[in-house]
Amino acid sequence: MKKIFLALASTTALSSAEFLIGGGFTHYYEDVEGFGNVNLSIAYGSISYEILSPNSNISFIPELRIGAGISNDSIDNFYLGNREIPTYYDYYDSISGEVTSYPYGTTSERVYTDIEFSVNSYVAILFNVKYDWGKVYGLANVNATYMDLEASASTQGTSISVSEDDWTFGAGVGLGIKLTENVATELKTELYSVSDSIALSSGIGFSFSF
Repeated sequence: MKKIFLALASTTALSSAEFLIGGGFTHYYEDVEGFGNVNLSIAYGSISYEILSPNSNISFIPELRIGAGISNDSIDNFYLGNREIPTYYDYYDSISGEVTSYPYGTTSERVYTDIEFSVNSYVAILFNVKYDWGKVYGLANVNATYMDLEASASTQGTSISVSEDDWTFGAGVGLGIKLTENVATELKTELYSVSDSIALSSGIGFSFSF
């Protein structure tokens, strides 16, 4: 990532540029096959490099985010399936007075458990195109995103623990305002293509230029 920033800087000698640091919170929504909607909250920090086009309100901003989960989601009484349980009959020996149990078949029992979803790590690389309205301190941007969200599902009722760690592409839009000349805040929504479904991420972030 450092090499990318340096390469971009070297090709924009006629443009001004500045580093930005920031962070934010985002909510991640995904329709997971077999489980339904899963909602997770993430906090992240970011570093980016804004390349300002000369005589224009448009700038280009590569950005790196790193974060972690701050709230989990759960499904109560999730149906796992059926399991077979052996059944027994008791035989009483009238001579010895002992009772002996003998298996004679099985019975079926429905199995339910509580499942908890959590975020282990979050990394995203964004390429933003921003438009600055200037005097009204309004900001708007669109972005392309390459994201890695490592999430896991676990349950205590059974020894099931599943982790998924995949990079996926997405795109988003955002609107924000500049609180001061160096500080801005923004609302952003992003869509990701995950397996055969679409995941949604929306949240609020802030940035500080120096």
